[in-house]
Amino acid sequence: MIRVFVPPSTRSRICAWLLSVGLFSFAVERTLAASPSKGTIDPVYVEAAQALGRRLVREGGATMEERIRFGLKLVLARPPENSEVIELKKLYEFELANYASNEPEALKIATNPLASLPDGWSAAEAAAWTMIANVLLNLDGVLTKG
Repeated sequence: MIRVFVPPSTRSRICAWLLSVGLFSFAVERTLAASPSKGTIDPVYVEAAQALGRRLVREGGATMEERIRFGLKLVLARPPENSEVIELKKLYEFELANYASNEPEALKIATNPLASLPDGWSAAEAAAWTMIANVLLNLDGVLTKG
């Protein structure tokens, strides 16, 4: 199961994508704010995904596949399966295309709350890697480890 914590503005798109690939079951969870009628995402989850996404780009290698393999090995403490890499590559391409056409949302996902982007980084690419990192951090194998 993939447990995905995503901002409300992207929630339906991510859920639709996860259903469309058919390999994952998932649960979207929200933490409750002081008022039960308002759901919010704790900024620490977003910040962790942003930091991991940036690490994937810095340390993961030169290609998308190398970065995805690095991320899976990092969070799961085992070599990734090819099927996992293939599905995350599809998700990355999907997210990159989405954020390339929506620069303000890409900038928001890539920089809030962590900080501004490093020089030379594309907001769309950073946002896509943030979303990949979010999925990695919320894999059932990461949350249950055993």
